Amino acid sequence: MTTVQRMLQDLERKGITLISQPGDGAWAVTAMDGRVLAPPLRLSVTPHSFDACLEHLAADGAEVFPGLDGREAAYRLLMVHLEEALECADPHGPPISLAGQGVTYASKTSVADPLGQAAGFWTPQRPPGPDA
Repeated sequence: MTTVQRMLQDLERKGITLISQPGDGAWAVTAMDGRVLAPPLRLSVTPHSFDACLEHLAADGAEVFPGLDGREAAYRLLMVHLEEALECADPHGPPISLAGQGVTYASKTSVADPLGQAAGFWTPQRPPGPDA
């Protein structure tokens, strides 16, 4: 089983319904916790982008889940952030994306991002500031 297949199975076990969108590596998230999503959210992920995201999260995953090997720790941290993105993403915005910079999405709220990215951008890096 690939890591993407594992992610899809884990999301489905949590009550998230996904439908493959042929041709572009995207998935339509049509329901969560028994709620139908209209319009559905889009999740953009390929095996390559998923692996890049895991690599990006490896150090933080090891810090958060110290008893696990690096890849498993990164996977578990990624799932936490992905579930957060699924709850917070704007269904009218661009797809939730898993890539080398982490999990990105446009938030339902219009909170400005301190890194100057799209609202809802998440990365494990501390934003620049006076206490950085």
